[in-house]
Amino acid sequence: MKPFALIHPLPILPIHTSDEKSFSSEETSDTLFAVDVKPLRVEHVERATESTFAAFHNDPLQVYVRAGDTRDFRGPYKTSLSLQFISAIRSHNKFVLTVDEGEGNVIATRPKADGGAPTLVDRIIQGILRFYGDILGKVFLSKEQKKRSDEIKSKLGGLIERNFDASRDDMFYIDLLATSPKSQGKGYGSALVAAVTSMADVQNRTTFLISSNIQNTAFYNSCGFVTVDSAILGNDNPSWKAPPIKVPLMVRKPNNDIDIKL
Repeated sequence: MKPFALIHPLPILPIHTSDEKSFSSEETSDTLFAVDVKPLRVEHVERATESTFAAFHNDPLQVYVRAGDTRDFRGPYKTSLSLQFISAIRSHNKFVLTVDEGEGNVIATRPKADGGAPTLVDRIIQGILRFYGDILGKVFLSKEQKKRSDEIKSKLGGLIERNFDASRDDMFYIDLLATSPKSQGKGYGSALVAAVTSMADVQNRTTFLISSNIQNTAFYNSCGFVTVDSAILGNDNPSWKAPPIKVPLMVRKPNNDIDIKL
């Protein structure tokens, strides 16, 4: 299992975050069990794409990797998202859950033992994703965007490697979590995370994620996650004039046991 997946080097790829910035524990406790979480169907991918695009528009990592580019990136971004959703739906190693037919969505990776070997169709889809990413990376990325994209892949890879050994293959991993801005505050994000972590609890497995927005730390804490380490982006890039971006690695032990021992 790959610890994180930058499927292609576009600077607009959503990276491991929750959009539930206005989280309220009281509100979530009241609504969590009323939220209907289902597997995402292919016919709802378009709606899931639009919701996720809107949720990530001002995400700190997205702002960083776009490098101030004012070009209209909506087409490539949405194509990227749609391919991600379709790939995850079809994959034996991942699954996609949704609320309200694409309004809120989570992509998660199964433990290696649960996923099984990739099928021919899996390999074909991944090949298409890589080809699409290679082409767009060459055509779409500026030199600075490529530099920042490479920085993200390197630092997030290092973040995983220095904290986990092969045991990460036994964990659930939350690739992406997003709720349409118009549907935030209804407990969708909490219900989607709970759907994943409940699977992990049944199997007595740990769940981990990388969050691209430090403002979401309290939300993930409320779901049982704790920060074990962080990557810092932009701190050694003289062209980045804003404060460095902290990207936390967060872990949840099964049954909310948060005494983390790595």
